[in-house]
Amino acid sequence: MIKKLWFRFKQEIVKKDFYLILAFALIIFLSIIIIDLILKKSYNTKQFLNLLALAAIVTSSILLVILIIKKNFWKSLTKPFKDSKTSVGSFKEERKMRYMSFEEKKIYRQKITERNLAKQAKPEIDNLIYYFHILIFFFLFSIFFIITYFI
Repeated sequence: MIKKLWFRFKQEIVKKDFYLILAFALIIFLSIIIIDLILKKSYNTKQFLNLLALAAIVTSSILLVILIIKKNFWKSLTKPFKDSKTSVGSFKEERKMRYMSFEEKKIYRQKITERNLAKQAKPEIDNLIYYFHILIFFFLFSIFFIITYFI
């Protein structure tokens, strides 16, 4: 299982989505740090480590929210609506459905849905990328938090 996960991870690293999400997370992380450094003039070591821990946990939580909205939550919200409102496509096919019985319409809509799904060959971003980035920033948070605790 670890070998398979490592293979998938190596495949995802070469894609541009991995680097785009990493750049987005680093921009959030650095902007939190820079804004706080600009607003406060004096720092000691403990305050700076607290700032780093805060920036890491905020970045990982933003990535987690994006993952939830993009993958699971949004699909579960829109699925019942999509099932009830399957568009046939053209006006000609809609007119053809007007004279069908309920069962025929249901079968016809299923065929159209299968046809539309076959047309969609759009690759999606793998969840592994999000999990990896969330893990990185959560690991940073725990390191900064542990160092802050012992100082």
